[in-house]
Amino acid sequence: MLARHHDPILAIATASGRAAVGIVRVSGRDLRPLVQALFGSSLTPRQAHYLPFTDAQGQRLEQGLALYFPAPHSFTGEDVLELQAHGGPVVLQLLLARCLEVAQTLSAEGQPCLPRLRLAQAGEFSERAFLNDKIDLVQAEHGCPPIKERLKQSLMALPSAGLRSMTASTRECAWRNSTNGSCGRQSHAETERAAGVLVSMRCAVLFSAAFPMLTTSFSIVICTAWFSRLLATCSLLTT
Repeated sequence: MLARHHDPILAIATASGRAAVGIVRVSGRDLRPLVQALFGSSLTPRQAHYLPFTDAQGQRLEQGLALYFPAPHSFTGEDVLELQAHGGPVVLQLLLARCLEVAQTLSAEGQPCLPRLRLAQAGEFSERAFLNDKIDLVQAEHGCPPIKERLKQSLMALPSAGLRSMTASTRECAWRNSTNGSCGRQSHAETERAAGVLVSMRCAVLFSAAFPMLTTSFSIVICTAWFSRLLATCSLLTT
């Protein structure tokens, strides 16, 4: 993982605009100090607590629900804190600001309560869930509109003439193998291997599009290895 994956993050987890309920979500390695500083006591894991959300002077900002999900039993696989309040944008922005303020409050040891807490990038909660093996790429696509849009743009940018035509020929050959028992000199196992390489290569491209904030070196290495296998395997399709 990159260094920024160790930063605690927070964001409004519900759609923008007015709604009946809005959620502010925080995710990080250890959120117990933040919970203690926000509410003056710990929260029972996976239990909704109805309590006031206050500012630095103790004045009530909102009354709502707080839920604490310790790792690894959470959406992201990290500690997660959710503050559920009325869905007005002003209220949610106040809760965001309050969390950032409390995170910088000095503890008895003179250290910030939750150092490096920052606003999450678009799709970053889903990214962490993916990296912590909580969801797969398909679930990330369906659960996060920014990721879905990047995947769509990636598919439109693929060199479709070559990749899709090879995929089509592989499928056609596999179909003839299953119906006629032969496809030139290519065996069924070779067809399956070619299809697997194409699918793997496609997944690498989609992964890079879904999570552009990740370093590109990983994707380049993987794509290069798969492309080498693809060239070797595709020679079987043309013989």
